[in-house]
Amino acid sequence: MASTITDDELRNKLSSILGPNQTIPPIVDSTRSVLLEKLSQLQCGGELEIISKTNKPSAERLGLGLGFKTFPGSKKLVDFEKKLKKLTKMDGDGLSKQVKDDLRFQTFVFFDLEATGLPSDTRPPRITELCFKALDVDHFSALKPLLLMYKDSKNFEDILPRVANTLKLCFNPGAMVPEKVTDITGLSNDLLENQSRFKPESVNLLKLFLENLPQPICLVAHNGSRYDYPLLQAELNNTGLQNLIDNVYIVDSLTALKHIFNKKVLDQDDLFEDNLFEKEDFNSDIMVALDEDIASAEVKKPRLRDEDELNLFKTPKKLVSPMDSAKNNLVQNPPPTCHSFNRRRTSELLSSERRQSGAKVKKKLNFDKPTSFSLPLLHDHIFGVKPRNSHGAEADVHALIRVCASQSEFFVEFAQKNYDLFKDVKKMW
Repeated sequence: MASTITDDELRNKLSSILGPNQTIPPIVDSTRSVLLEKLSQLQCGGELEIISKTNKPSAERLGLGLGFKTFPGSKKLVDFEKKLKKLTKMDGDGLSKQVKDDLRFQTFVFFDLEATGLPSDTRPPRITELCFKALDVDHFSALKPLLLMYKDSKNFEDILPRVANTLKLCFNPGAMVPEKVTDITGLSNDLLENQSRFKPESVNLLKLFLENLPQPICLVAHNGSRYDYPLLQAELNNTGLQNLIDNVYIVDSLTALKHIFNKKVLDQDDLFEDNLFEKEDFNSDIMVALDEDIASAEVKKPRLRDEDELNLFKTPKKLVSPMDSAKNNLVQNPPPTCHSFNRRRTSELLSSERRQSGAKVKKKLNFDKPTSFSLPLLHDHIFGVKPRNSHGAEADVHALIRVCASQSEFFVEFAQKNYDLFKDVKKMW
């Protein structure tokens, strides 16, 4: 049974034994073998001691030194609970570093939503559009060289991995969509009139979509910790099915990109200082060596000669005509040719003609620290152009994928060590 049991079956069996208050660690390669081994230890005569969730074995039922007769496997269950707590080490803020370091995501699910507005006390925002686009982590990492290769192409914004799973939904918010929000998102009450509300069926659809992806998965949203995740959590709580997607990990791309660019700036400063000190040491060593050579060298004084002896070594002067003098002066001081000025001017004219004809000027990806981390400006900073479309859930997801892929190796490393659980997100309203 242990070799064929699925992750869901394993989690369900452990939950039925330990009760709802016991946290089960993520079932990944590093924890699966431990959980299977402990589960097999709870077997008695080939069958599990299944305990009701509402009747979790207490110290009295287990007979821990209180004179009660223990049931088969009870001591093993207590040992298993101790080791399970040691394995998870839950501290209220998420999983321990031990489990985080071993977690390797198979799928990134880039996520964005549109809503009726920003949070307020009088009118809580309601979701009008959702978009989830799931990419294999390896396929995501392979995007960076493609973006570099086709950055000047007209179809640059259409570059995506061939394998991409997408879930896009629109909802009737049941609330007024302000006109200024309609101008930004393009969604109005009239357009959303016949769409369904955010209801339990919507949550089940989202759950099935996420469960169908290679596990473990990680949601990625820009400024998600302050807006997207809390608002989604509020809508889930409103349906009463907030626990259906508890075992999903999340990362805020805004936090990740700030960390990545700040680290790059610090690394560049350290490299500059190291090179500067190396050059100073090198130059100082040269100057010390030269000073030592000069000080130790033996200086020979010239022998003074009389005027007649010196005249023997003088070359007789040649008579030069005025014409020859002018020619020599021209050879020694030729007029300026202005080659560099002509080349620069020609280049400027060609660039101007190419721009007028609609040709794009070639550009390189900019990896310096941006002045703003809003998604459109960040896209402009890195690729030299703003996204064609913004403030639509799918368009923003595509822009977010490109921005994160430009730092793919650093982004993957950050996500693997700085993720959170969606179930720990506080609802917005």
